[in-house]
Amino acid sequence: MHGRPNPRRRRIVWTLLGSGAFIALTIGLVLLRRPEAAPYLPGEAVEGITDSLGRALPAGHPEPRFEDVTAAAGIDFHHFEGRRSSQLPEDMGSGAAWGDYDGDGWLDLYLANLAGAIGPTAEALQDATARGQLYHNRRDGRFEPVGEQLGLSPAEYGMAAAWADFDADGDLDLATSAFGGLALYRNDGVAGFVEVGASAGLSAADGFWTGLAWADYDRDGDLDLYVCGYVQYRYDPDAAGRMSEQYGSETPATLNPSSYPPERNLLFDNAGDGRFVERAAAAGIDNPDGRSLSAVWSDFDEDGWPDLYVANDVSDNALYHNEGDGVFRDVSLEAWVADYRGAMGLASGDWDGDRDLDLFVTHWIAQENALYENQVGPAPASLALEPGAVAAADRPAPRFNDQADRYGLGQIALDFIGWGTGFLDFDLDGRLDLAVVNGSTFQDPADSSRLIGMADQLFWNAGADGYFDLSEIAGPALAQPRVSRGLAIADYDNDGDEDLLVVDFDAPPRLLNNASRSGHHWLKLRLRAADSGNRAGIGARITLEAGGRAQLREMSGGGSYLSQHAAEAVFGLGEAESVDALDLRWPDGSVQSLIDLPVGAILQVEQGAGWTVWEPAAPSGPPSGAGGGSASPTLDREQTLRFWALYREAVRSMKQSGDWTAAAAGFEAALALDPRHEESLYNLGNCLVELGEPAAALTRFEQLVALNPQSLRGRLQIGNLRASPVAGPLFDLDAAAEAYASAVALNPEESGALLQLGAVELARGHAAEAEEHLMLARRFNPKAVEAFYLGGYLAWRRAEVDAAGRLLAEAIRLAATEPPVEAVPGEGATASGSAMLVEGAAERRLFGARLARLAERDPAAELGAAALDREYDGLAAEIDALPR
Repeated sequence: MHGRPNPRRRRIVWTLLGSGAFIALTIGLVLLRRPEAAPYLPGEAVEGITDSLGRALPAGHPEPRFEDVTAAAGIDFHHFEGRRSSQLPEDMGSGAAWGDYDGDGWLDLYLANLAGAIGPTAEALQDATARGQLYHNRRDGRFEPVGEQLGLSPAEYGMAAAWADFDADGDLDLATSAFGGLALYRNDGVAGFVEVGASAGLSAADGFWTGLAWADYDRDGDLDLYVCGYVQYRYDPDAAGRMSEQYGSETPATLNPSSYPPERNLLFDNAGDGRFVERAAAAGIDNPDGRSLSAVWSDFDEDGWPDLYVANDVSDNALYHNEGDGVFRDVSLEAWVADYRGAMGLASGDWDGDRDLDLFVTHWIAQENALYENQVGPAPASLALEPGAVAAADRPAPRFNDQADRYGLGQIALDFIGWGTGFLDFDLDGRLDLAVVNGSTFQDPADSSRLIGMADQLFWNAGADGYFDLSEIAGPALAQPRVSRGLAIADYDNDGDEDLLVVDFDAPPRLLNNASRSGHHWLKLRLRAADSGNRAGIGARITLEAGGRAQLREMSGGGSYLSQHAAEAVFGLGEAESVDALDLRWPDGSVQSLIDLPVGAILQVEQGAGWTVWEPAAPSGPPSGAGGGSASPTLDREQTLRFWALYREAVRSMKQSGDWTAAAAGFEAALALDPRHEESLYNLGNCLVELGEPAAALTRFEQLVALNPQSLRGRLQIGNLRASPVAGPLFDLDAAAEAYASAVALNPEESGALLQLGAVELARGHAAEAEEHLMLARRFNPKAVEAFYLGGYLAWRRAEVDAAGRLLAEAIRLAATEPPVEAVPGEGATASGSAMLVEGAAERRLFGARLARLAERDPAAELGAAALDREYDGLAAEIDALPR
């Protein structure tokens, strides 16, 4: 039985049907009135995609010029020797590292090398002629090979190299990686380099090690080392016959990284006593599933702690966020960078000028390169962290978008295999440009012992229009196909623009001098951090504003591919003739602002103590020791080896056993072979001082200055002898003042020379001149005990009791922790600043004994007028008693 119809339900149904019909009719009318979408036309601009292959260069683009000056520069290196055996470690190539190992202000160069075809045993290395090489910068555009003399010419299957002062003695040491192991070469500042991997805790790491990156990840004041592990490769000559096809080319199984399990990565935590503790797994960054080739430390989220990005081959890349407590968190997925491609090289830099650090990654063929734009944005100024603070929890994790296609760096890389890379402002217009070196891993079908070459690329940053490849107009040095691997960028000639060093497989390297001549202004910074084992300021961030544009640089200890760029910051200023602002955040979190900066200059910035302009010294003669000169080029090989054996034994006698007689005899014997060897002359003079022969020592120092008039240390030692109260007839304050003044003329910012000149002028009764020099010494070295002490004396003489008290109190405070300056700062001196003069050093110096007693004073004691009178009456009497 059916119920009666419901009128209300019937009305609802009709209403819904009517509404639906009306909506359908409306949609139909809209669609009918809408014009048909135009079909896509080839070459049409599409938002977010750049046709990097078809677009023309914009009007007004720069005309870069890079000239191959390798041969003219004296770089006679050849990468690899022999015939390829199709083993994976051979084809990965090697890298290069720029660093000023002798502290003369000119960047030197280390080139890693593959000794030859991979053999079944280490014995294959014994007779290798292809070795790593250290080149000393002679300051005139030329380099001198000094690796053999200085103990830095290893025969190994070398991969990467990276400079850092791991032992905090003031000079750069070198870490190297290889298929087989790791090495650490300590720079002793005088005789050369000593391999200390075993005692430092690195030698137990046997494996296939690739990229190296230094950073103070835990902000404890010393530099730690991250090591990339590639694959667990084992020599297998039979596997070379098993072939697979890749992009139409037959490839042996031994060249496929997927054929081998991944190697873990290592983190060597610097214990501060010359040793390292490996703790990658404990820190969460051992990356056991990655086949790592490169790594870069950068503070991507601006929380004050260096994060770590790792480029992995045929594995997901990894981004590790530094939690600030010794542990890292893998944020690869949430940061959108867990990219599974064949990643090789890395560059970190603020290419878009928004004050945060972005990433560029080179890849294998047909994978495009990646340009990761950081979405975090600049941190607020209030986020400057105090040393030891834990990372700010309210700062968002970094997030990146790959903008390579949008800005012209994606499609253009499809036919290339990219390796070394780096940001640089080659035209000095204030925007970061980009260099990429390429080279195939495919064997030449006509000769399987050779690999196929590819052209390198130089990309100009045109701002909103993205990047344009200018390599074809930059000269044949870039456009000619080669099998490139490593890339290291540096302003090696100190002319204000950055140059390129490219390591090519089985070929000489290329030193490409930037001869672009843009006419733009520039500024270069070198950093000196205070009270730190990280004196170069690795991890520091510099923000500069000029001409309405902001630029960010971060001092880096890694990146590229198996290589290390120079730890300097070069800013292009374009047409701007002044710098509006420059702010620097040091690795310990402290912030420093610099004002009244010149342009077209190289500045050395001291943490908390301002800046000075660095002026280049004259070109050097043949380099020696760890501080300059080499054995005379007229010596044959046997004589050269004999010379260096004598020299090194003399240095050991001097530095390790303190046997001054044996050391002096050794240096005399070395000088009989090479009378022009500056380091031997200098060290012999110091030995003669210790042996109580000041007149003979003075003769040697005078010979040194006659040989090299630019020898700052020679002039300082002449002044020291002439100003020594115990030098007998040599004591001559006028001659001492002349020697110190000539040293100041060579380097007006050398605090040691200023300090000694001030002391001598005070002793001569020239109060105004003494005041001027001592004030400058305090400015350039805020820890100069003598400058405060003697400045207090001059204030006391003027009856300025309060000023005298403050200066004396500061001298006493500093003396408790800072010994009086006893070294000869400058070229070739021990970089730690400790003098060769040991026994009785204080008595030999003007006012030395009085200054040495300051360390016994109580810094908390009151310094009233009576105390000042007692102290400085004694000094006045000492001055009056000096021979005249």
